[in-house]
Amino acid sequence: MSRKVVFVADFFVDQVVGGGELNNEELIKLLRESNFTVDKKQSHTADLHFIKENLKSFFIISNFIHLRPECRNFLSKNADYIIYEHDHKYLASRNPADYSYFHAPAAELRNYFFYKNAQKIVCQSHFHKEIIEKNLKILKKLISVYMLTEITTRKKIC
Repeated sequence: MSRKVVFVADFFVDQVVGGGELNNEELIKLLRESNFTVDKKQSHTADLHFIKENLKSFFIISNFIHLRPECRNFLSKNADYIIYEHDHKYLASRNPADYSYFHAPAAELRNYFFYKNAQKIVCQSHFHKEIIEKNLKILKKLISVYMLTEITTRKKIC
């Protein structure tokens, strides 16, 4: 596996100090401390040309609202990537509390194949993991952020 990671997010902590951005920064620090090269790329600037040029890298996809659909589609078919899940981008409302027992109807699901084709989906908590399991039914791919920390400190991502 490549020692180079391309970390894709809508924003980074030097642009927006939000919860997702702070979590991303901690993971980036951990990866760099584990001798990974990490290139940050804002999702709106990650076009097909960039992705193809970096296809031998490992991608961590965080917040991806501004990642073009054709880029998500290409990544899901051709790249090694995980989704570092922050805020339920597989739901139309992005809020599982909008649905009875946090279970959305199928018509409300979004980005299903992007999640399904990821090598792993990193969840922020056990509760977060249970909600994703309930909605996407892709159990074997879900790991907690604590598991990711353990994996990266052993110098291996997937």
